[in-house]
Amino acid sequence: MSPFTEVEAPVSFPLRSRAAARRVAHVVPALLAGALTFGAAPSPAASAAPAAPVAAARPAAAAAVPVPATCRTAVTVVRPDGSLALGAVRGAKGALYPMGVKLAYTPTAVVYLGTSSSAGVSIDRHYAIDRAGALHLVSVVDRTAAGGRLSLTDAVLSRGWGSIRSLTYAGPYLYGLTTTGGLKRYTVGADHRPVGAGTVATRGWSGVTSLGYAGWWKLPGGKAADDLVGANRSGGLVAYVVPRATPTKVSSRRLAAKGWQVFSHVAVGECSTGSARPLVGITRAGDVRVYLDANGNDQSGADIRYAGRAATGWTGVVAD
Repeated sequence: MSPFTEVEAPVSFPLRSRAAARRVAHVVPALLAGALTFGAAPSPAASAAPAAPVAAARPAAAAAVPVPATCRTAVTVVRPDGSLALGAVRGAKGALYPMGVKLAYTPTAVVYLGTSSSAGVSIDRHYAIDRAGALHLVSVVDRTAAGGRLSLTDAVLSRGWGSIRSLTYAGPYLYGLTTTGGLKRYTVGADHRPVGAGTVATRGWSGVTSLGYAGWWKLPGGKAADDLVGANRSGGLVAYVVPRATPTKVSSRRLAAKGWQVFSHVAVGECSTGSARPLVGITRAGDVRVYLDANGNDQSGADIRYAGRAATGWTGVVAD
């Protein structure tokens, strides 16, 4: 029996809040002002040769739909040489922005936690797990008052994380897919040290290859639930609703039945107006594809349409 309930028909969640694209506003504020030209090539990776279309995830007869420029998505990319980059998509065009710092190791998992600013200093924080199973707090420090001088601090918080293959942050909760098919949950406090907050499931998640944060639902009774969107090996795209108070009572709904297994990560963004939301899939070869979910609040994938290739060359470890 599946550890979560498959929900084919929509269920009633009265209110939804998405903050998955908040990072674009924090890390690349010029995007909001339109000061950056997307698709221009701020990184050599953006000029790589185009990859073949993802045929399985795009209906053959359907034309690409336009995505409003008010729709934005951001991902973390650790390049093969260990350098950190921000992958940002606005509308249906993307660009890769090097952070100017490099890790001394290749992580097995990484996730962005957030950005804080104070007294001319901006800090972007990430978790990274190295191959020895150590959890690192990686902080990119930008001293904006000193002309944007960058530095990197990398501190090992704890060890024993070798069984975690993927991380997803839904503040204050951190979710980790395990190598044995489970899903663990942690809370992240002000000191940025994760503390165990229960096991969502010990099995049933081995087929999930990517898990992105899509916001949260307000459940009947006023309780909240995290909305996680995952791609799986069989090609499906599934939305999982994890109640914060009762995380083992996960429900799911299938957004798409096939074609999504080609992506190493699928990120969910947001649009500043309306109910639409962008979905951005990155293949293992670094091809970046954009889709538009016309109504991100209806818990249905019937209105998801292909919007085009946003960029190429985003290779490495990719996560929210």
